Amino acid sequence: LRRAVFYGPYIEMLDRLALNDDFQCIRDPRAFRKGTYKPCDKDSDRELILRAFSWHRSYREFRRPLKAFLNRELQYFEKLLEIDGRKHDESIYALEEEFRFVVKVWRAVFGDSDGAFRVWEEKGKKGSSWGRSINPALWDAMYSALSDLRQHYPNEVVYIRRQEALKDAVKDLFKSEMLDVSGVVTVPKFIERRTIIYNALRVAISPPE
Repeated sequence: LRRAVFYGPYIEMLDRLALNDDFQCIRDPRAFRKGTYKPCDKDSDRELILRAFSWHRSYREFRRPLKAFLNRELQYFEKLLEIDGRKHDESIYALEEEFRFVVKVWRAVFGDSDGAFRVWEEKGKKGSSWGRSINPALWDAMYSALSDLRQHYPNEVVYIRRQEALKDAVKDLFKSEMLDVSGVVTVPKFIERRTIIYNALRVAISPPE
């Protein structure tokens, strides 16, 4: 329904980004490694990308239901296209560049393993591991934090050099129970999560002397 109602440059952008190798590897690393990954027929992959943009750009405007919040992002760009085509195109380009950067560096940090945008789970005698699938609340907050970090550290090499420190920083947030991604999402929770993640990652990239 969303595709039919809002089809245009923004939906086309989501389609392009859903085909991005780094995103596909992050979303389903097992299928990607096997060469069996397929875009979602129900557009859940596009919605995940739309969530990232909506929360990062407009989190202060969040109101339930989530579906309406995401649709307002699309409505904003529809109106922008009518008012100022040049600004619209520049904004779409900026979103694409931002997204490609975030998924590229985070895939580089985690490799082709299963950890990117997942919760670290302590399983007692069974050991510990990253969750099997992307946690949506973590995805929202971490994407926003990484987008903000890009403003200070725009070179992907910085992230690769601090690969282990960055992975450990995320893991430690869950081990210490500093980061809670459970429960119903709210604006205060999103802000808290994003701030905690941003601070931890920034210290991992550039530890105090």
